[in-house]
Amino acid sequence: MPQILSIAICISDGVTLSDFIPPMEIISGLNDVDNPLFGPAMGEVPYRVKMEYLSPTMDPVVSLKGRSSPTFNPTMTYADALASGKQFDIIWVPAGPIPNFETGEHGFPAEEITFIAQQAPKAKYVISVCAGATQLAFAGVLSGKRATTNKFLFRAIVRVCAVGSSAPKHLI
Repeated sequence: MPQILSIAICISDGVTLSDFIPPMEIISGLNDVDNPLFGPAMGEVPYRVKMEYLSPTMDPVVSLKGRSSPTFNPTMTYADALASGKQFDIIWVPAGPIPNFETGEHGFPAEEITFIAQQAPKAKYVISVCAGATQLAFAGVLSGKRATTNKFLFRAIVRVCAVGSSAPKHLI
């Protein structure tokens, strides 16, 4: 019997679509083993994945590029995910919305930061892409840990977390 890994993809307005759509399409290929067309050629695959796209509301999420680019429909709200008591195996945090790296002002939804802070300690993996490390830092999950991010953004992320008007003092 395959193990089903649950993945929470944390999205909100201002997300970078390429940080999660192509990787999720590839990862979902694990489920192709159950497809009669592809499965026989894949051999034994011990995992399947169940993905939930979380957002503050069920409204379509508008990307960093604005309404001229595709929108994305969430499958669950952060509040519903927390209320369910479900622990996700993998927390995936793409970049967005990009904070003001000079002032520390950010548009991260409080629900997203709360969700990450509550889920990360028991998740098997916590993954961020590019500036998604900023949300992890604001959630306090990078404190005292080694982490990597976009080299160009590393100092800016450290700075925004240190000087941000709403940044917790325990960050990085």
